Amino acid sequence: MQALEKGVFDYREVDNTDVEIQTFDGLALVNGTAEIKVVAREKEFLLRSRYTCVWVEGPEGWQFLAWQNTPIAS
Repeated sequence: MQALEKGVFDYREVDNTDVEIQTFDGLALVNGTAEIKVVAREKEFLLRSRYTCVWVEGPEGWQFLAWQNTPIAS
């Protein structure tokens, strides 16, 4: 968290593909593939991963609850 606060990571672009959304009573599961361009310590990286995120519907609308990702080998 300190690295994010200090700006060590500069996320330049996120490209989501193969997105699937499943909704249940007050819950949404989102699965997909992400390619993320990020600069860290003055070097640009391309991160590829499959992800799952969980959203929950509450009194204030949809809120992000959890994220899990698995790197895809190049």
